[in-house]
Amino acid sequence: MTSGESFERGALLGASRRFAGPLLVAVALFFRLPLLLQPFFTSDAAITGLQGLHMLRGEFSRWLWERPYQSSLEPAIAAVFEKLLGANLLAIAAGPVLEELLVCWLLHRLLSRYVGDWPAAIACLPVALPVMPLIAPVIFGTRALVGLVAIAAVVLADRAESIAGFSLAAAALVFCLFLDLYALQLVPPLLLLIVLPAHKRGRLAAVIAGAAAAAAAVAALRIGADSSILGQGLHLPFNAKLALLFRVCLPVALGSYWHRLDATAMNGGGLPGEGLRILGAVALLAGIASGALLWFRRSLPLAVRRMGLCGALAAAGSVAAFLVSGLSQDLWSSRYLVAALWAAPLALAPAAHLLGAGRLLLGLIPWLASATIAACVALEIPASLRPGPLDGLSPDEVALRDFLRNRGVRAGTAQYWLSYRLTYLFGERPIIVPINQEEDRYPPYRDLFRSAGRLAYVFHPSQSSVRIGPVRQMLEGSGKHIVEEARFGPYTALVVER
Repeated sequence: MTSGESFERGALLGASRRFAGPLLVAVALFFRLPLLLQPFFTSDAAITGLQGLHMLRGEFSRWLWERPYQSSLEPAIAAVFEKLLGANLLAIAAGPVLEELLVCWLLHRLLSRYVGDWPAAIACLPVALPVMPLIAPVIFGTRALVGLVAIAAVVLADRAESIAGFSLAAAALVFCLFLDLYALQLVPPLLLLIVLPAHKRGRLAAVIAGAAAAAAAVAALRIGADSSILGQGLHLPFNAKLALLFRVCLPVALGSYWHRLDATAMNGGGLPGEGLRILGAVALLAGIASGALLWFRRSLPLAVRRMGLCGALAAAGSVAAFLVSGLSQDLWSSRYLVAALWAAPLALAPAAHLLGAGRLLLGLIPWLASATIAACVALEIPASLRPGPLDGLSPDEVALRDFLRNRGVRAGTAQYWLSYRLTYLFGERPIIVPINQEEDRYPPYRDLFRSAGRLAYVFHPSQSSVRIGPVRQMLEGSGKHIVEEARFGPYTALVVER
């Protein structure tokens, strides 16, 4: 080979490596397009958007409404996009989607320094393909930011060339506890990843000082915050949570439990692909576990072994937190395993270094196929790749909104998962509060409901916990006069005079 041919080949290889990171982010964006074009809009996401709108009106709080374990920074980000794009579903989804894309990019930048661009891209696929734990931060409006800040802190520490850099990285990581107490399961293993390279006494002192300063700031900011809600929930027996983890939530996180976003499972016995789902789950689990096992392989670079060990510990910590949490109760609880997916690229780093891109991809093919199907089924790809209405309103919801406004209704009530969603979609005209007052997220809405002379009770068959028959009997028994009943597709509205 001539020197010219060698130079040309090297240039081509260099160019191909430069495509790895952008291609990874492009894949991640493609699979999240349905979340931007046709958002699956929940009341939790609506709370983020509503609080963002109130911020634009000059109303501020440290915390997400009635959630003093989550900061108000994500509503603040929603407010920025609402200012730029208007009050619509795209503005609420844009922040979490951008944060998840940045997580992909940062993890690739981190790993590529040690394992190469293409092996790093393959190792980062678990954060690119959006199975439920990665879909949830978008459709529920929170939690993507804590993952971004945590990963950014690790990248900052990895590139730190001064004591100040190590200190700032440790502080940023610990500050995640202010953003969301969910970070409790993520901070210790990632802080270990920052501490381990700080073998010099000055660097270690800087890490400790940064972490301590951030911990003091978090403690000060959390004065008066009541996080007792974290102790609520069904509190399933441990055996029941173990069964939920292994039969439903862990398979969901591993892309081996195919379901739609309404939680309808497609895992019936004998369905084609059952073997693929099992192989896929085993492949990714083995890859994550290899992060701990390859710690003992001394021939691998120490930095790669550290990433693998800490990534595996973070994934294991996420599973352990699921088992002790009182909030683990159904398929939707799989979203609490998102830290395991954020940590998966770190855990896969030793395997990526050892195997290279081709062999690592070959080993992950069953998982890649299963997780791709899971993402396509959940997000209804390709049908969902066409834009939906920007305001998020169906024709039935437009008719319901106009009916309530024309009847002079300023406030109404519905099951929680309808209430704040409709409040946002209706532009707070009218506002809809939860029937169960314990689910209130913004007390001034309840005050408006109590003072209104004419109310609406709104029902939808998807929310069977609140049925029209018992509510009608309750209203008649309490002396309230039902002025009118109207139907709009699946919605039923009762207009009531006090």
